[in-house]
Amino acid sequence: IQQIDSYSSDMREQAIECLGSSVGAKAVPILSKYLSDTDKKVRMSVVEAMATLHDRTATTALEKAFNTEKDARVLFLLIHSLRADPKPYSLDFFRKVLRENPNPTLRREAIGGLAAINNNEARNTLNQALKTEKDQTVIKSINYMLSWMRIHRR
Repeated sequence: IQQIDSYSSDMREQAIECLGSSVGAKAVPILSKYLSDTDKKVRMSVVEAMATLHDRTATTALEKAFNTEKDARVLFLLIHSLRADPKPYSLDFFRKVLRENPNPTLRREAIGGLAAINNNEARNTLNQALKTEKDQTVIKSINYMLSWMRIHRR
């Protein structure tokens, strides 16, 4: 953990993994600062470490990082991690990605997050998106997830 400020990105990456697994949610303020690290692998390690914490402050930090991240792989990992453990308070995040992000792959991940939340607001968001979406792969994903949501209604 002492190597978290190392000049070596490999050392920072290892320190982040240790910090996330040993300290838990208390590590969020420290880990958050590395979401803007210059090294992509370090940022990806932070995302993975924070995603395992199942903590609202970690989720909020990951959502904020999505807005500033430029690397496609890190963006995908960010939204995929949030989708893996979706919380109702992330509904606005998934909705914004679905409505505003130009990348169909990221929009499909947002659809998965909305489906996993599976409440009326999430269903309404997906039904609204069907009215304006142009990408056929995204439309197919929306339809599939709406069907899944009907079967697994909460």
